[in-house]
Amino acid sequence: MMNDLKEKGKAAFLEKDYGKAAELYGHAIAQDPTDAVLFSNRAQCYINLKNWKKALEDCTEGLERSPTSNIEEKLLYRKALAARALGQITLAATCLGEVLRISSSNQVARTQLAEVNSLLDHSQLQASKKLKSSLNGSQIPIEVVDSLPEKYATIVDPPTVPKVRQPANLILVEKMSEELFLDRPAKQLSKLSTNITFVERPAMLKLRVLDHLLPDVRARAFKPILELSKLDILELGDIEPEFLELFIDSGTYGLLSIKSPCKCVRAKRFLVCSIL
Repeated sequence: MMNDLKEKGKAAFLEKDYGKAAELYGHAIAQDPTDAVLFSNRAQCYINLKNWKKALEDCTEGLERSPTSNIEEKLLYRKALAARALGQITLAATCLGEVLRISSSNQVARTQLAEVNSLLDHSQLQASKKLKSSLNGSQIPIEVVDSLPEKYATIVDPPTVPKVRQPANLILVEKMSEELFLDRPAKQLSKLSTNITFVERPAMLKLRVLDHLLPDVRARAFKPILELSKLDILELGDIEPEFLELFIDSGTYGLLSIKSPCKCVRAKRFLVCSIL
């Protein structure tokens, strides 16, 4: 049955009825899909019909079926023709090179390879010229403006981020508290703070230290606050909100527990400063 279809396909091909021949070879392939010769014959039918895509597919299929050397040569040559027609010049050159590997005396394939290589050289030259022309001809328009567009302005001149005041160094708080309440030598503090950088005024630093005290020792901070001099208070400027409660508590403590008129006046001063 398969041989009969094969013979009918050959007869149709000789009669130049390539469409019918391709159909008959297709039926034969359905009967025996392992025969590389059937794929090679149908590929030639498709080449004559200029159906390059199907011709390329049949050649690829035939080469995967372990053809004999003679059939392999035909499949590779026909694949090269289809690839060239489809613009796949590199593939065509590869296939023709394989043909010459099998049969170095194949002058038709050698001629085709020379033409394909010429096309490759020309194609590469054109691509190189196009790239060079594109690079040389490209111009970036320059426009003079009074100011940068908004999306670029933030890059050159980024918005100012407000500085967040950092809390006092906790180790410094601990050591200064010891100096205030445990009568530790002040030189211990100076040794500790050698590597600590801060720009706060002394009075402000003391307030930060006192404000970090735990609740159970907070009342002990009132006395050092009341001992701040007038110069210290002037140095502070406006009382910051975070210290307001500390000032009010200190002033109240001074009025209720200190009998010295001078210290009572100072306590009242702190209350007035706190309220204002």
